[in-house]
Amino acid sequence: MGAARHSREALLEAENGRLRERVGELERRNEELVAEVGELKLRLEEALRAAKRQAAPFRRRQRKRSGKKAGRKPGHPAANRPVPGTVDQIIDVPLESCPFCGGPIDDVRSHEQFVVDIPPVQPSVTQFVTHSGTCRRCGRRARSRHADQTSDATGAAGVQVGPRALALAVDIKHRVGVPYRKVTGLFDLFFGLHVSPGALVRAEKRIAQSCEPTYQRLIEQVRNSPVVHGDETGWHIATADKKAWLWVFATPSGETLYAIRTSRGKDVVDDVLGDEYAGTLVVDGWGAYKSLECRKAQCIAHLFRRCAELLEVQKRGSARFPHAVKELLTWAMDLKRVQLEGLWSTRMYRRQVRQLEADFDKLLHGQLTDPDNLRFAKHLRAHQDEVFVFLRDPAVAPTNNLAEREIRPAVLVRKISAGNRTPVGAHVHEVLASLSRTTERKGLLLPELLPDLLRSTEPAALLPIFGAPTTSRPIPETAHGSQCRPNHLPRNGGSVLRRAGRPMARGDGADARAPPS
Repeated sequence: MGAARHSREALLEAENGRLRERVGELERRNEELVAEVGELKLRLEEALRAAKRQAAPFRRRQRKRSGKKAGRKPGHPAANRPVPGTVDQIIDVPLESCPFCGGPIDDVRSHEQFVVDIPPVQPSVTQFVTHSGTCRRCGRRARSRHADQTSDATGAAGVQVGPRALALAVDIKHRVGVPYRKVTGLFDLFFGLHVSPGALVRAEKRIAQSCEPTYQRLIEQVRNSPVVHGDETGWHIATADKKAWLWVFATPSGETLYAIRTSRGKDVVDDVLGDEYAGTLVVDGWGAYKSLECRKAQCIAHLFRRCAELLEVQKRGSARFPHAVKELLTWAMDLKRVQLEGLWSTRMYRRQVRQLEADFDKLLHGQLTDPDNLRFAKHLRAHQDEVFVFLRDPAVAPTNNLAEREIRPAVLVRKISAGNRTPVGAHVHEVLASLSRTTERKGLLLPELLPDLLRSTEPAALLPIFGAPTTSRPIPETAHGSQCRPNHLPRNGGSVLRRAGRPMARGDGADARAPPS
């Protein structure tokens, strides 16, 4: 009995030891899970705060340190304000005695300083005395009108705001993004012009109606452009039943077209560019652009961003695929620089492009197992013919930066005004913002062009603001240039898959014997 009891006690002690080890392991695992849950909660709270705070999506979480010293480099020409070409008045400031002790002054020298200032502005008031009468022939009532009149209103509405003031208010509202309530305060404070926000709102509707032919002509100019950059962002219309979107279509020749619609689908692209658009559309890969049969070009910056997002979470073998895609995209950007600077002959350049496209095709059709890599590869295969379009056509940019720059003013306006109240107001904004931004890109001022349009009795187009679009050019037949090799470019057209410093003919971590992933 003693031996049996001793044996049972030994078994129980051994089992107790195993259970204690198991409990300790579970406690350690529990601590890890608690820490992980706490970290996820912090991330969730930060994401929720970012969603509620409008500026959060555009905030830089970590600033990049370039390592360069601030300021101009030694030997760089100075940047000073130039001396004005004309001087309105000259004021001589004599020095008769010492300002400190009152003593006499010797060795007097002259010094020049120019002060450029804004003169006081006073509103100009013009009284128009018009006449009306009945026609003896047709019996209709007629009234005389001067070219500088913006309205036929009389009586209680007989005091109107002039065309220059209205044009300035429209430009400040739709280009700068200042609300009309603050515009009226600016007019009152600096110009002595008293006007209500409601008067400016009603006036902008009349101005947009007068600018409608110009807006339609702008659409024609965009449709005839050989290259168009497109992008979209969320918008808000208070009385709309569905979410609204602001679309931007910008051309390298200087046209910027805004369109606000309650759709993010292909119907907007078909409505703006038309079914017969024959140019190149540079986009970020959104599916709505697939409806057009024109040539499309993918934004390389968006692909770089997706590679960076994958490399933040991918480990070991799974990170090979985004690394390889990043290497190929970097090679393509270097080739674009070679093309622009004419460093290689056309024959060598085209051979490099063909090699790049072959490596890209081989990479996309390799075996992948990671779900994130599979999704990224599926997207790249769907747009494979659109990734390196900029290498074949010098007129096409490698990124969609133009559209993102042109959509930025609309985003700033959205931050201040939160969108529009009615669809009519949205249409007014898309018309006036398009014309204001286009004139700014062409080096003109809308307040200088609008008065002539407002003086017209019939709607007309502002023809001077639209220039002839540029034409697309093929790859230039350049002579043999210097054989200097930019960074990341292989010598003698070598494959980028052999430049990565590791055997790229491997899987994404699941199968080391698989083809490139």
